[in-house]
Amino acid sequence: MLLQPRSAVDWTASRGVVIESDDWGFCGFTPSRAALDGIDVDVISPGDFPPIYLLSTLESADTVERIADLMSAHRGRDGVPAVFQPNYIMGSLSYLEDGPRGGESPWRKRLLPDLPDEYHRDGLWPTVHDVIAAGLWWPEYHGLWHYDPEDRRSKVAGLVEARDAARQGLLIFPGCARSYELSLGRDPAQLRNELREGQDAFEALFGRRPSSIIAPDYAWNRDREIMWADAGFAIIQAKREQSSLDKLDVSLWDRVWKVCRRSWSYLTERQLVYLNRNCRLEGAQVADADRHVERCLESVGKAWRSGEPAIIGTHRVNYAHLDPGSTAVGFDTLGRVLDRLGDDPEGGPIYLTDEETRQLIRFGTSQRVCGRRLVLRNMTHSRRPVRLPAGDGLSQRVVWMNPRTTQVIDLPASSAD
Repeated sequence: MLLQPRSAVDWTASRGVVIESDDWGFCGFTPSRAALDGIDVDVISPGDFPPIYLLSTLESADTVERIADLMSAHRGRDGVPAVFQPNYIMGSLSYLEDGPRGGESPWRKRLLPDLPDEYHRDGLWPTVHDVIAAGLWWPEYHGLWHYDPEDRRSKVAGLVEARDAARQGLLIFPGCARSYELSLGRDPAQLRNELREGQDAFEALFGRRPSSIIAPDYAWNRDREIMWADAGFAIIQAKREQSSLDKLDVSLWDRVWKVCRRSWSYLTERQLVYLNRNCRLEGAQVADADRHVERCLESVGKAWRSGEPAIIGTHRVNYAHLDPGSTAVGFDTLGRVLDRLGDDPEGGPIYLTDEETRQLIRFGTSQRVCGRRLVLRNMTHSRRPVRLPAGDGLSQRVVWMNPRTTQVIDLPASSAD
């Protein structure tokens, strides 16, 4: 039997569910349908873009509200509503309409919440802050660019059609589907600087440092893990889906070696917690959405039976898209999965974030601040003390919790503001 991450919790009984979603805040690939007018995508990047991704776009306030409404309408068996974990890309590059002047770069770097004009979304950030405060939206970190920025700059400079696309706000350039933010060819010092820059922007926007990270395109190596750990990250998502930066085309032997190396990491890693996505929910990207829902639910049950939390991976493209039909399918499949999980006669799930899952794996207990509430959990089989965070205005410092229970504490107004 292959090794799995060790856990202080029996997930077969606890039935935890995490909903991870990549690419939020990502200014790509197309800001609007009008941006494609006069653009020949096949000349710029032939064969790289199926319509589902070419027509993906930055989320709107309505997108965020619709997901939050779904989360609010579906509660775990402990009464705590479902929570959505969007993994954010924190930066973007705008190509200036008039080009460089006086030796200036034609590119302008932006960090969230600053957005290129083409991607302006009314009310987006107030809505995001509202749903975070409601405990329905828990941001984590994805990257700064999602691509190699030096690669984009050089490729766009070398092709007139790519420059035209960049002026329209389109994120397509020659080879963009294989342009990796964490590429081995990039300067490690530059990567560390960009990571700090992204973390600082994340903290300024969301009010806390991120603790969980998912590599763009699932491509990273051990050196990147050390960089993340040194920067304060505690969780790496999608370890099973990791692809090597130096060998993206793999043989059967490479796959066997990857499994062995991953099992060794589970056994020896002390600082980082690896979380594996073991359920896929990509309703807008499949031919048979009904069967896809069933497979997702089957995967949830299989994860629990295997002693793992069920971690559902679902990308933004299912919910933020220029084709309303695609988003209709994406929202419908997400809603149906949540409905079915709540109707499970064997007992519904508890909905968790990565950070809560990490705490439960390591300690058996967890805590998460949700606006004016503090959610505490003890998923072990024994009574446990849970130490409350300092500076929250609460008179008690420790809460004793009974086995497999959740407790919600109202925070004083001053500590939640």
